Amino acid sequence: MTTTFCLQLILATVPNNGNSTSPRIVSENNIKFLFEIQKKVDAIRANYSGSMVSLQDICMKPLDKDCATQSVLQYFKMDPKNFDDYGGVEHLIYCFEHYSSADQCMSAFKAPLDPSTVLGGFSGK
Repeated sequence: MTTTFCLQLILATVPNNGNSTSPRIVSENNIKFLFEIQKKVDAIRANYSGSMVSLQDICMKPLDKDCATQSVLQYFKMDPKNFDDYGGVEHLIYCFEHYSSADQCMSAFKAPLDPSTVLGGFSGK
């Protein structure tokens, strides 16, 4: 039996606002919008050999039941309710600097998540 992993990538960008300063990709509105997109992705179902499957059925789960999704939303354990409870964007900024040492910054799948992976090389500013 061969196992094949297929990576899917969603790139989130912010349109140029016409100002001389770059717009912030890490903002409250953008993170909340990403939670909306993630909810839609989680709701996708496909027929595979007569069975309906979802991302939860096929994702890599290295340490239990949570998908190893490489997303900035992992700093909130992939739960939009945690956004305000954890401190919103300030929590992200903290985790960008302490992702491997702070327990509250661990992903839902119980591993550190390097911000350069989820931000694609952006500094988060």
